[in-house]
Amino acid sequence: MFDSSYFKAQLSKDVEAAGGSPVVEVFLVNGHSRRVRSVERVTDGYVILEVFQLRGDQSIQGTNWLHADRVGESVKETIRAAVSYESIVEVVIDPKPVAVDRKLGFMSK
Repeated sequence: MFDSSYFKAQLSKDVEAAGGSPVVEVFLVNGHSRRVRSVERVTDGYVILEVFQLRGDQSIQGTNWLHADRVGESVKETIRAAVSYESIVEVVIDPKPVAVDRKLGFMSK
């Protein structure tokens, strides 16, 4: 099970080992996932994550993440989510470089 120590110290080490700006995704027991931009706050029972919002109905259109650099769109790209450690099944760190026009990578603070 994940705990506060993972999000306080180990995640940033794993991100650096993967190249500094990988895509970080947190998978939950309910089958949903959150693509993480940053860790905002760590507590004993849960972590506050800044996560990218999905666009549209994921079940119909597939995963389509909002992007920060879309010109002319006033949609907020990220939201904050409080996630209990008990609900986290897996944290995936994808080291593949993120395309320049898609700012989905993890941002260390």
